[in-house]
Amino acid sequence: MRTSHISCFMSLCAALLGCVLPQIANAQDVDVAVRITTQEPVVGQSITLSVEVKNGTADTVPMLPEIDGLITQYNGESTSRMSSVQIINGKRQQTETTSTRYSYQITPLKPGEYQIPSLAFIVAGEKHDTPSFPLQVSMPQADPDYQLVLETDTTSAIVGQRVPMTLTWYVVLDRNKQISSNRTPAFVMMGPDGDYTTAALTPKPLPQNRGAGTIQVLFNGERITLEAEQVIHDNRAFFALRMPIVVLAESAGTHTIGPVTASLIVNEGGFFGNDRFVTIASNSLALNVRDLPDEGKPANYAGLVGRYTMEAEIDQISVHVGDPIALTLRVRGDEPMPRRIAPALELNTRFAQDFKLSPEGWEEAYENPTGVRIYTTTIRAANADVSEVPSIELPYFDIDSGQYRVARTQPIPITVEESAIVTLDDAVRHQPVPVENAPAKPAPSVEKQELTSSRVALGANVYDERALLHTTPAVLPFAWSSFAKPTVAMVVAGPPVLSACAVATVVLLRRRNPHRVLLHKAHAKAASLARSGKHADAVRSYVSCMTGIPTHSLTAGDCFAAIQSEQCDHAETLSSIVADDESARSSDAGDHKSKPAVASNQLRTMLDDLHANALKHATTRTGVAA
Repeated sequence: MRTSHISCFMSLCAALLGCVLPQIANAQDVDVAVRITTQEPVVGQSITLSVEVKNGTADTVPMLPEIDGLITQYNGESTSRMSSVQIINGKRQQTETTSTRYSYQITPLKPGEYQIPSLAFIVAGEKHDTPSFPLQVSMPQADPDYQLVLETDTTSAIVGQRVPMTLTWYVVLDRNKQISSNRTPAFVMMGPDGDYTTAALTPKPLPQNRGAGTIQVLFNGERITLEAEQVIHDNRAFFALRMPIVVLAESAGTHTIGPVTASLIVNEGGFFGNDRFVTIASNSLALNVRDLPDEGKPANYAGLVGRYTMEAEIDQISVHVGDPIALTLRVRGDEPMPRRIAPALELNTRFAQDFKLSPEGWEEAYENPTGVRIYTTTIRAANADVSEVPSIELPYFDIDSGQYRVARTQPIPITVEESAIVTLDDAVRHQPVPVENAPAKPAPSVEKQELTSSRVALGANVYDERALLHTTPAVLPFAWSSFAKPTVAMVVAGPPVLSACAVATVVLLRRRNPHRVLLHKAHAKAASLARSGKHADAVRSYVSCMTGIPTHSLTAGDCFAAIQSEQCDHAETLSSIVADDESARSSDAGDHKSKPAVASNQLRTMLDDLHANALKHATTRTGVAA
């Protein structure tokens, strides 16, 4: 009887637990699925490759390899959880599924057939290979309502020359066809790796009677504001938006510039209409690039091409040894001009011997007039034998004459005098200076002798320390002496001081250190290049901003020295990336591409560390990028 009661009690408990407590399903098997938006994109159209891992996360995230003609970048991961409940025969069963999605963006730059390789995901120690798939890329079909035209005035250039071009975007004038604000129009123009680089310039504003609104676009990831004007093109009314761009040729040969592709969303039919994805492409241009001649190349030539003149001035011509002298340098040339032009003064023997130079180097003006770059720095005479500020030299290659030239400033004469250093011991131990018609007084003891305030004594700190003795303290009138009281001084001086502090704070916030701003921009560009798989270009781009050396002139040794000077632990690894790239380009196999030494995410982490160190040393640093 007792056994029967126990059996009934256990059966009742089991039934209650089955009805009340949820049962969690056992862990499901790991599943890896791949999705892609389309396998037949057009040039300039970005597509998304998604790898979804169910019931697990990847131990390491594989990166897409560098593929010629494609820009590949990793966009990150996202995790989602789904829970479902089932009740079968009175039993509640709960199932939880966790999914992690890894996204990659692929942007084709030229038409052709491509093969996206398999990716190996390691989940819980088990390898899962994604399938490879083909990609068929074609040129965008011509759209008469949206056209791109690329134009230039020259078809030949020299390595290092900045060639100006104009990209005109024609948008049909139709109320029923509007550019959607849901997506910023994106323009892409990237040449073969190492052939040339491109950048967009700030367009000149149109006259007030010609402007018809503005729109923001992206050019190679950089945000640009374009101004529209109404024109007649192909016997139709269009909005014309002109974007000035510059192409920097980095290697000799005949290069095909373009095409430029643009992707945008167009709303057709007004508020209740439909959005249509549009991709358009411009024409291409041929540019014949010649190598720089070796004959007559100056030893300090840094790759500058164009025509330049320089002027220098100082704020004072009579100084003492060690006094700060503000040196201003103006470099004039034809636009587009590089941002970093001023030569390094430490490489000038006269400056290095006769002056103490500012460790921050040149500081570029935040805003420069067209065709002018203004730089300032501080120098200090090292001795009284210095008689002039020497000439500053800037070598460049003159395109018109086909020869190397050197722009020079005129030497500036200065007068330098010795500076006397006065110590308290000198002021106390000197004998009193005889004063004519002065009453005889007993010589005070050393313990009672004090330094007092007077105009003569202040000047004597430099010229005659003996005048510090036997000076009479100044006596202030009662009206002025009342301001010495803390309460009166605080009431009178408090409001002006607070106002001045507020104004100074606003000015400092508005005028941020331009070098820090440029470092942030260079870091963003380097991160973008790293995501695109251009590891060597990412390192060169950031080091170029740090050193002012053009990217095409940077060597692996330059990168190592610059990164090591910032006390970064990754100097050897980052410089080896540039060295491997140099070896790959100089190898017999013309299209050889070396396997990246590090993954893109690891490279971005190293660049983040280098950027953090550079910002620490850039509190007052003013060097800017070429």
